[in-house]
Amino acid sequence: MDYTLAARMVAGIAVTAAAVAACSTTVDGNPVAGPDTQALSTPAPTTQSPTAQSPTTRTAPPGAPTVPSVPTRTATPGSPAADTTCDEYINLDETAQREVITAVAADNQLVSLNPELWVTLTSALCTFAEPSTPVRDVLAGQGIR
Repeated sequence: MDYTLAARMVAGIAVTAAAVAACSTTVDGNPVAGPDTQALSTPAPTTQSPTAQSPTTRTAPPGAPTVPSVPTRTATPGSPAADTTCDEYINLDETAQREVITAVAADNQLVSLNPELWVTLTSALCTFAEPSTPVRDVLAGQGIR
């Protein structure tokens, strides 16, 4: 081993040892983000009886943009629920989607085991399928790109 390589290794070990030694000291007190930041305190939890709790409502902060509501269909016009396409399924409300899954579950044992799971999963699967693909085919693993 030549002298410069050994000197570099010794210097690297010394720097590492100094960094480790500097990191081993502890500082007492509360951590804060900056010199002008006050330490946070956690308020004591309050207890309420289950009957005294009010329902939680969410309101938008002042100045927040409003999102227009999206119209939903409640039924597939002119076609049986089992023949609904992915394009139609995605535009249905949750109740109508559940009806489609229930109709498909009559011929699909896996879907019939937990139809509620398949309501949401079908929406996800239909995003990968051609819009004209029947939902029953997507649930059978066909028509997915």
